[in-house]
Amino acid sequence: MKRNYSIVLLLTLILCLSLSFITSAANDNKELVGNFYLQSSQIIKINSNEYVPLEKVAGALDYRHDWDRVKTQVQGHINNRNFEANNYLIAYGYLYLPLDFYKDLLEIEIVKNGNRYYIYRDRPVIQISPDLKLVLQTDKTDYERHEPMAVSLLLINQSNRSFTLRFNNNRPYNLALKRNNRVIWSYSESDYRTGLSLEILKPGDYRLFTVLIEPGEETYLYRSDYTLEAEIVSTNGVILRNELKIEIY
Repeated sequence: MKRNYSIVLLLTLILCLSLSFITSAANDNKELVGNFYLQSSQIIKINSNEYVPLEKVAGALDYRHDWDRVKTQVQGHINNRNFEANNYLIAYGYLYLPLDFYKDLLEIEIVKNGNRYYIYRDRPVIQISPDLKLVLQTDKTDYERHEPMAVSLLLINQSNRSFTLRFNNNRPYNLALKRNNRVIWSYSESDYRTGLSLEILKPGDYRLFTVLIEPGEETYLYRSDYTLEAEIVSTNGVILRNELKIEIY
């Protein structure tokens, strides 16, 4: 019994050390965005350089990718970013590239812990800009249950300077329908991925986004007052929010 207790204590200590290793990599300036696993036989390290498969990184981040060999190098793209590489390996059906390659191309950091690899990205510095305005409107203020809602988001640059906003996709907004501060239905950027997009707003410029909200039958909507929240967050840290009240009867 005492021996079993010692084994449990040892396993707990190992787990705590592993968690502390992972947490130390994810400090206040980093956020965990994905991970993947390699079998021991698939881990490749030559001298001090470690290589990991492009396919594993792309899969963990849900990035589209492809590549081809062109003479002595490989050429391809990942998440709409083109790349060329002379330092590579092809093994186990994967394209292996050095860890530093991903850091330079995708601005990520890959941390190894045993057979699992954790992917981190710098957290954006969030700033709420008074020079940009988000106008949120719906076609009505009250709806029948499961009736579609036409929503428009108008992003306006009301300053005398230009803004450059980078987004993870071509639909850079999140919507949430809340009741009593609880999310009943949401429409987030993670539901829609088409690669990186860039918006340059000159003074007085605007961008209009429209969406038709159609909560399915599986979403139970009480007859009540709701709050529709809209949010636009760019990867370079600009954040805008707005909300309005609607009634479902």
